[in-house]
Amino acid sequence: MSIETENNNTLSTADAVSLGSETKGRLSTSGDVDYYKFTTTSSGTVAISFDSPVNSAYYNYFQLSLWDASGNLHSYKNVGKDTTVSYEGLKAGTYYYKVDQYSSYSGDQYSFTPSFTAGSIDNFETENNNTRSTADAVSLGSETKGRLSTSGDVDYYKFTTTSSGTVAISFDSPVNSAYYNYFQLSLYDASGNLHSYKLVGKDTTVSYEGLKAGTYYYKVDQYSSYSGDQG
Repeated sequence: MSIETENNNTLSTADAVSLGSETKGRLSTSGDVDYYKFTTTSSGTVAISFDSPVNSAYYNYFQLSLWDASGNLHSYKNVGKDTTVSYEGLKAGTYYYKVDQYSSYSGDQYSFTPSFTAGSIDNFETENNNTRSTADAVSLGSETKGRLSTSGDVDYYKFTTTSSGTVAISFDSPVNSAYYNYFQLSLYDASGNLHSYKLVGKDTTVSYEGLKAGTYYYKVDQYSSYSGDQG
């Protein structure tokens, strides 16, 4: 077990932590920020179990975010209770875990434990895939995993059909809501013309019939509500 050291308010002053070991800290003020860093020696999944000092289903006391070695945001989650977040498809390297205050504040002690499981990063989205020109190529019949790193993030994927027909896309949502639409799923042709879109808050399969042979783009973005969890 380790205890945070101040000042760890920036990437350059982040506390080094060990995978598989618990670390304890606290936000000394509502403006305090705590950074931690860890290194993976191969690609795989990092799961971070966060032990919150409060237990609230209504108020988010903490924002937990993961950043790569260049300071690019991977994703974040706002929480008010104990939470485990799995970050799949990570390349080998150094990552930063940031804990800061969100809408409510608690100065009580929190703790977290990061664990690592080695694995392939095939069939995971790559950032930056925010435009058609940087879309991730995916294979028909193969699962692809991704997440919206922020509420403003957009993910593009592209696939090619060799003949006319129907494409059915099964979307596995990380949330299950019949009342709120978290995602907008859109299909575009090779020229960037919108074929159609669907707003969803739960698992959905959409069939696109009568498509000509060619390249198509599948766009996933946030709608009225946001989830940064992986689908």
